[in-house]
Amino acid sequence: MGPDPSFISTSANNGEREHFISSITTNVTSFFREKHHFDLLTEKILADSNDVKRSLNIWSAGCSSGQEPYSIAMCLLQALPDLAARTQILATDIDVAILRKAEVGIYTRKELMALPPAFLGRSFFSSIRNAQSDEMQLQHKIRNMVKFQNLNLNSSWAMPVQFDIIFCRNVAIYFSQTTQERLWRRFVTALRPGGWLLIGHAERIPPELHSILRPNGMTAYQKIS
Repeated sequence: MGPDPSFISTSANNGEREHFISSITTNVTSFFREKHHFDLLTEKILADSNDVKRSLNIWSAGCSSGQEPYSIAMCLLQALPDLAARTQILATDIDVAILRKAEVGIYTRKELMALPPAFLGRSFFSSIRNAQSDEMQLQHKIRNMVKFQNLNLNSSWAMPVQFDIIFCRNVAIYFSQTTQERLWRRFVTALRPGGWLLIGHAERIPPELHSILRPNGMTAYQKIS
């Protein structure tokens, strides 16, 4: 008799389910990955948002071990600190184990190799978890800008706010075309008019959705107001 697939679906086996999800999840990420998006964020999107008096809401969907949302936070703090003070960054992932790593904000120097030196000195300090290690930890002011939450993008979800910017990069590529299109349409609902959706280098919004998500840069799309 083969294994019972319902074993990991019961509440009594949450630990097994988390371990299973973690074992099959691809968690490839790095700081400032696909740098053109962060250039666009700093030079255009945030600059255009600076006059907005309300809070700015950003969602990192499929955040993995936290490098993406923390890169967003570092950009904000460097370019527009006043706007950073009223920005809320939500970071979600299906993998509970990787979210625990992200929340701690501790990375090895190898993981920080792609980080510009100016950000490294300003944003990290040596981790005291192990004096002999090469680990660095993010400063509290950066970690406090990000709220991590467990979320399956293919489950039912509804956000309490509409977002100004959604990063969902190199996630949908693992979904079928039908599932991708359904996700793009759900993101439209989750975006404010004029809001931005940034996706991975191998992903595209299909032409039939360009009437609501207009291409505006390399793998960048803006919701029609």
